[in-house]
Amino acid sequence: MLIYLLLFALAGCLFIWIGSNILKKERTPFIAGYNTVFHPKNERVLARRVGVVVILFGVETILFPPVAFFFNFEGFYFGILDGVDIVVVFILLIVDQLEV
Repeated sequence: MLIYLLLFALAGCLFIWIGSNILKKERTPFIAGYNTVFHPKNERVLARRVGVVVILFGVETILFPPVAFFFNFEGFYFGILDGVDIVVVFILLIVDQLEV
């Protein structure tokens, strides 16, 4: 169980680090189709928003295993949270395209 918790904590720290790098650099070339299909209208704002979502995903990744252990949750709920994070990123991309 301890190895399981440590692996999730390591993965969560990796996501937090990636999100903080996105926030600092304020660039979005990591998005698939960048400059071919997708042209961000306000790259700095989009990078900040996506960076925050990635950091929150990292926090969820760190916190979910202990919570699941103590409250007997299943991984299904973590999958739902992951899906919500992905939908939020897509919504942020759409909002970026709709902003004037």
